[in-house]
Amino acid sequence: MLLTHNASFALLGQDTRKAGVADSPYGTWNYGGAHYTTPDAETYGPVLFKAGFRRSAGVGRYTEKELAPWKLAAPAVKTGGLGTSDEQFVENIRKSLARYPSVTNAMIFHENAVWGYQVAPELIDQKPEPGAQWEDAERRWDHALRLVVCPIRLY
Repeated sequence: MLLTHNASFALLGQDTRKAGVADSPYGTWNYGGAHYTTPDAETYGPVLFKAGFRRSAGVGRYTEKELAPWKLAAPAVKTGGLGTSDEQFVENIRKSLARYPSVTNAMIFHENAVWGYQVAPELIDQKPEPGAQWEDAERRWDHALRLVVCPIRLY
């Protein structure tokens, strides 16, 4: 024998759920082409649909309309990073809502941890290192506060 490969799989049945994109809280991350995954919605769309997911990070190259055959959309409004101006926040939110009109939330701090490993140390049974406080804490707080008031400017 040259190779042994132990693996598992799930045979997904037909999705008979009536939940549409706007009705379902269930989502996942599909990477949309990164980490050796396919960027093609024709491939991942049916799988996510059968699994019952209605939101997926990594679908950014497609609009909600293009993802409609699989009742799929983005999980959150794209806003911008710490250096984003108020005007750019508003523009980013407008563009995101135009592409994904059913989205009702935003992720404020995505991958913004100050340590190398992007998980709170206590969650992986490690003690926080002394001096690992949030540098630029005021800037991060200001970022969150500015995002809170930006949707008001949309209307």
